[in-house]
Amino acid sequence: MNLSAICTTLFISGLILALGAKPAAAQGAASLSESALLDLNLDWSLNHQASPMGVPRDFKWAAKPYLEAGNHPGEFAALTGWGHAFWSKDTLGHPGPLEIRNFHTFLCSGAVKRWEHVQQGRIEGAEFRADFQGNTARRPASLVIESNTATVLFDAGKTFHFWPARGRARLPGEDLCGVVVLLEARAVQSAGDGTGQTGGYLIGLGADYWINMSAPWDNFKTNKGVGLGRLRRVGSEWAWYGMSTASNLDLQRLYASGLLDFAR
Repeated sequence: MNLSAICTTLFISGLILALGAKPAAAQGAASLSESALLDLNLDWSLNHQASPMGVPRDFKWAAKPYLEAGNHPGEFAALTGWGHAFWSKDTLGHPGPLEIRNFHTFLCSGAVKRWEHVQQGRIEGAEFRADFQGNTARRPASLVIESNTATVLFDAGKTFHFWPARGRARLPGEDLCGVVVLLEARAVQSAGDGTGQTGGYLIGLGADYWINMSAPWDNFKTNKGVGLGRLRRVGSEWAWYGMSTASNLDLQRLYASGLLDFAR
């Protein structure tokens, strides 16, 4: 299921939360280790850290990550990274505000395995049913953007689905060797912080290919999924979450390139 398929429809209907952002430097980014980056590839062999509330069990990505087109865009010429957040099924009580910052998308391409930083900065998004029935969307209960950080509250059994406010990235003319999507998130009232809260939020990242930079959604004729990464619990401290379709060796090249030195 391509979760960002309705992005353009939201622009038309006015449900999208346009944030009018200029590119923003990474704000107060936590360090990202090489081992944490490589762990993104291990995620494909693991189940989600908990079950997302409201997602039917028969969905291909309900229990574990789901790789779709991977590094093979075919005739598609553009791409966007995206993310989705859910309440976990074991949540008791409201998990409080979810904070998201420092969204990034990277592409690896060509015979020389060149990495390019193609998306970054603020996000926009909306609240959907967790099963996306009817593709209906609405504003979440609260969405506040300050600098490069989004703080959101959304209802139980729903999902907050989001993507970069600046839009899609054009694909290079060479074969792809990897897509990496990263962000930081935290939930101040997360489980284990001494408040008695159980469960909490799950967050995962993915990406979609699009036929061009501006085509509207047309029942999956104009876009297809790259993949849906593992859903991980969101803790009370800033931490990195992501998805990778690159090899371990190419992830090591990305780490060595300096593109992940967000503090610079």
